[in-house]
Amino acid sequence: MTFQEYITLDENDQYFHWLASSILVASYKKSGSHFILYQLDGFYIQLSFLSANKLTAVFQVFENTELLTPYLNTIDISSACYR
Repeated sequence: MTFQEYITLDENDQYFHWLASSILVASYKKSGSHFILYQLDGFYIQLSFLSANKLTAVFQVFENTELLTPYLNTIDISSACYR
């Protein structure tokens, strides 16, 4: 599924595809919020939770890899490196 196909789905179908097919990539906490990054095909989905009440604040879908910057220090690539 492409990014364009995904964003044209209704909210229920987006949720289904995210739940059924996405891969958890990383997460981090900042300023009382918890951010979780998933990859689905060639794009990303970020869930943002307010730490105080654990309610989903934002369900953001993007292709721009610059938005991955906050996650870079949290991803352990040691198992992917050859020694």
